[in-house]
Amino acid sequence: MNKNIFSALLGIFLFQALNAQDTLRSSPFQIALVYPAQIVKKDVAVNGIRINVFYGLNTEVNGIDVGLINKTLSNQSGIQYGMINLNKGNFYGSQYGFVSITDGDVRGLQQGFINITKGSLYGVSYGGVNIILHDLHGAQEGVVNLVKGNLLGIQMGVVNIVKEKYRSDNIDNKTFLSKAVQIGLVNYARSIKGVQLGLVNVAGTLRGLQIGIVNINQNRRPLGFLPIINFSFSE
Repeated sequence: MNKNIFSALLGIFLFQALNAQDTLRSSPFQIALVYPAQIVKKDVAVNGIRINVFYGLNTEVNGIDVGLINKTLSNQSGIQYGMINLNKGNFYGSQYGFVSITDGDVRGLQQGFINITKGSLYGVSYGGVNIILHDLHGAQEGVVNLVKGNLLGIQMGVVNIVKEKYRSDNIDNKTFLSKAVQIGLVNYARSIKGVQLGLVNVAGTLRGLQIGIVNINQNRRPLGFLPIINFSFSE
C-alpha cells in the first residue's frame, strides 16, 4: 500500500513538473535520461541537484552535477562529477571527470585524465593531460601540461610547456613574462622569469635559473647553453 502511494505521489510530481516547465526559469532538481528525455527543458537553469543518467543538457547549473555526460550551455558553479563534462561558459568550483572541457574560464579545481580550459584557469588543474589555451594563475600537475598564454605559478609534470612569449600593454607597451617554476623531465617556455628544474630545460627568453643536464637559453644572454646550471638576469 505504501509503495502504491509513493508511486502515485511520484507520478503526480513528475506530471506537474513536466507540465509546469514552460513557465519555469529555474528548477531545484533535474533528472535526465538522455536529452531531451529529462524532467525540465534545457533552457531552464538548475539551482540545486542535477542527475544525468546518460546525458543531460541545461543552460545553467548551480549546485551538484552528477552523471555520465554533463553539459551546460552557459556558466556553472558548484561540484561536477562525470565521465565527460562539457561547459560552454565559465566554471566556478570543483570539476571531476575523465574528460572535462570548459569553453570559458575556470576558477577552482579541475581533476581528470584530460582537462581542457579554453579560457584562463585560476586555481589547480590535476590530471594526465592539462591544456589551458589562455593564462594560468595557479598550478598544473600531470603527465603533459600546456599553457598557451602566460603562467603565473607552477607546472609539475613529465613535459611542461608555456608558449606565450610576452603580452603588450596598449598604454605603455610594457612586456609581461611568465613568472613561474617548471619542474619536469622536459621544460619549455618561450619566456620565463623564474626557475626551470628538469632533465632538459629550454627557454626562449630567460630571467632566472635553469637546473638540469641540458639547459638552453635561446636569447644567449649571457650563455646560450650550459649544463647543470644556467642563468640569466639581464633585462
